[in-house]
Amino acid sequence: MPEGVETLDAWADSGFYGWEAVQAYERRGCQFIVSARKRARLVDELKAAEWKPSPGTEAEGQCEFRYPPAGWDKAYRFVALR
Repeated sequence: MPEGVETLDAWADSGFYGWEAVQAYERRGCQFIVSARKRARLVDELKAAEWKPSPGTEAEGQCEFRYPPAGWDKAYRFVALR
């Protein structure tokens, strides 16, 4: 990284939703947001989540929860709008 860079941030589409990409971000100390692919287990989590109003957006509601996708070593924070 060039001198003076203090933080790394990444924002990726669902093509980068995978354990290998997450590990690469973490190895670099990068904060990241990745659009998730809706798999059956994730959809179940979304259905069970506590949805709240989403002020400042056009969404009906928002939720957040910690979730460990299949094959990942730990849970991550997921945020969703509907």
